[in-house]
This record gives sequence, C-alpha cells and structure tokens, in this order.
Amino acid sequence: MERAISGTPQVVWREGRIAAEICRPSDPMLMFLLRHLNPGLFDSRDAANLRAHHLAARAMGFGPAMDAITDTDVEADLIDIDDYRPHPPPDHEP
Repeated sequence: MERAISGTPQVVWREGRIAAEICRPSDPMLMFLLRHLNPGLFDSRDAANLRAHHLAARAMGFGPAMDAITDTDVEADLIDIDDYRPHPPPDHEP
C-alpha cells in the first residue's frame, strides 16, 4: 500500500549524471489493491450498479452509528503546544 501511495524511488538522469531521485506513485497498483480489499466498491466489471448498492448499504448504517455516539463525563485536558514538541524517552528525563 505504501509503494502504491508514496511511490517507488527512481533516479532521474540528465546528461549522463544523476540529477535527482523522485518517488513515483503507482495508480495501477493502488487500483489493484483497492479492488482486492473491497471488490464490491472498486471492481470495474459491475462498477456503476454495484458501487451504488454498496454506498447505499453503508449510508443506511450511518444514522444509527451517529446515534450511538455518546458523550462522557471524563475530564479531558485541552491540547497544548507542548503536546506537539518531541519529548525524551521516559528513562532519560532529567
């Protein structure tokens, strides 16, 4: 999946020298993986009708799933800028 999305490293040559290295994603590989993981949604053979059927089935479950979400009485800390800074491993703290 990572190769399909992020790409495979490729060397770019200019005038006999390496000019750059780029990562080129693979659309065919991504489509293969998507068809394998969920053929009903991504297989092109019965694409239009089957895709509409699967999307409708998923949409029917959306309302009950949203209704099942509840709030809790648990206190939560607000996000602070320090939450995004790197922290040393616990055994190395001063």
